[in-house]
Amino acid sequence: MNAIFDYLPVWHDHTPAYTSSLYAKQGSILTLRFKTLLEPKKVSLSVVLGGEIITRAVREIAPLDGEGRWFEFALELTERVNRYCWLLELEDDTLYFSKAGLSHPRRPYRDWFSFVADYQAPEWTWGSVFYQIFPDRFRHGNPANKAQAGEFHYPNFHPELLEWMSVEGSPLKERLEGKPVRTPDWDAPLELKQDMHTRYGGDLEGVRQSLPYLQELGVNALWLNPIFDSPSSHRYDIRDYRTVDKHLGGQIGFDALMVDLKATGFRVILDGVFNHLSNEHALFTKAFLDPSSLERKFFSFKNEPVRGQTPYHGFFDVATMPKIDYSSEVSFLEFIDGENSVVRHWLRQGIDGWRLDVAQGMGGGGGDADNLEIHRRLKGAARQENPEAYIVGERFFDAEHALQDGQGEDGVMNYHGFSLPVMSWFCGSDLEERPTQIDGEELLELLWDAYHALPAPIALNQFNLLESHDIARALYRLKSDKRLFLSALTLLMAYPGVPCLYYGSEIGLSQTEGKNMSSARATMPWNEEKWDLDLQGEIKTLIKIRRSSVVLQRGTMRLLGAGEDTVGFLREYTDESGKVSRMACLVARSSVEAAELEVTLPTGSWKDVLTNTDFGLGGSMRLEFTGAVLLEDVSRN
Repeated sequence: MNAIFDYLPVWHDHTPAYTSSLYAKQGSILTLRFKTLLEPKKVSLSVVLGGEIITRAVREIAPLDGEGRWFEFALELTERVNRYCWLLELEDDTLYFSKAGLSHPRRPYRDWFSFVADYQAPEWTWGSVFYQIFPDRFRHGNPANKAQAGEFHYPNFHPELLEWMSVEGSPLKERLEGKPVRTPDWDAPLELKQDMHTRYGGDLEGVRQSLPYLQELGVNALWLNPIFDSPSSHRYDIRDYRTVDKHLGGQIGFDALMVDLKATGFRVILDGVFNHLSNEHALFTKAFLDPSSLERKFFSFKNEPVRGQTPYHGFFDVATMPKIDYSSEVSFLEFIDGENSVVRHWLRQGIDGWRLDVAQGMGGGGGDADNLEIHRRLKGAARQENPEAYIVGERFFDAEHALQDGQGEDGVMNYHGFSLPVMSWFCGSDLEERPTQIDGEELLELLWDAYHALPAPIALNQFNLLESHDIARALYRLKSDKRLFLSALTLLMAYPGVPCLYYGSEIGLSQTEGKNMSSARATMPWNEEKWDLDLQGEIKTLIKIRRSSVVLQRGTMRLLGAGEDTVGFLREYTDESGKVSRMACLVARSSVEAAELEVTLPTGSWKDVLTNTDFGLGGSMRLEFTGAVLLEDVSRN
């Protein structure tokens, strides 16, 4: 078994007993503490300083919790990112302790503990459970907002651009043909090939009217997919960033929603599509028609355009989504950090942050050049407007490089570090429905690798999800096994980071086809006879547990163990006095067969908070369970 699964006889983490503060200025002093049940001759702290590794002696202090030996060091924060690890000299051995556990050789720097100076996390996110809403498909509140059949055509290109791209034989020709907007009844089934031209009529008034429902469910934060003026149903091709789409209720609908969100204590983040915009945007039309215009600087036009192809760089070269070029300062001024930028404009109207679409793709010259600098500037502007603004990026892949110094996004949509490995393990297949043979031990190693690579407050701000508008719904991938879905949700609610639910999943909403992302965007059924109330009730319980637990919101994580079909991890939070709160999450990927997992739990009185079942006093145990259990050490309450 890998050493990271052991309940180690040494410990240090980000909680108050071990780290005096999560936030401190560069140049200030941070108190670090270390606990061991071993009997070292000497304990030291190794610090990266000026490119060198400097090892300092530490002083022994009285045990905060009355157990073992405790040591303390006053660390001067000389760097933006301060890396350190502990060194134990035993009678017959020398060990290093880092986030990767105990080791004989020094681990690479990415495994060391790190403290980011001059960083402040928006801590409201830690107590939040998000709910993602795709506005057109959630609820229609005002029939007057719904588009009329045939009211407009999509896509719609300027005649000169259309002529350039639609030459005979062009592979684009068929996709460029505008089709009239469709407006089916709410309960009409999706027609996937027509989805971009289809408006069901969901609006912001529908969201506002649903706030009592969402309050009862227990969620307290919303992520709204794009709400700005756009010709498509998904609205990721924005025509006007300062205008709420009239078919969602316009500014009046937005203002009414914001009033009620504030009154009910909800937070809300909007979808910021700053990588690309609509070919119908006024900036792009002027840029295409006049190569000498200022507007031309907003985009990257190809040096040697070919008729029958797009003469500009677009998101995946999609003609309706020309890419914004950040090699020009005018793009920053308009969208990112100008005095009246789009980022600032909506924060001034009370939103609590931005979810950044295609965050990894934003850049200059038609690519991702200077990507991190764009996000630093965006974050800086957002924090000037709202010091608690939450900035979360859609980075589908490994985002470690973007999150180390706290200057860019607060977190990312945690596909790489959570949803992709978790759902592959539960389903036995990946997003492309290819079989995968991942076992429980590999799953925990993948999760741990992503988790421990980040500074603690940033790890706690990762945006965790099982599903979204871009990937297949979890119930579909799990073949409608609702018990297994609840096991996955238990893992989601217990895991470090910010959990997010996708609209309708709480009442059993699924889909009929996996690989077409539009299939995950069905309308929310508001006829309660179609709801799975048992599923909804159990999800309410999970949300309530999450929102009432400091250890799940702020605690560190230790791995307990894994089998082929089981995983277990521990969340732990130690306050300033040394009092420890603990919860353990054990999950099996079978919803019917009893599973066993051998773990070592700290001594206590362990009870499953989902069923109120006693699970013993801790120590080395072989636990039998079905589905998922969430154990709390109630001896310390």
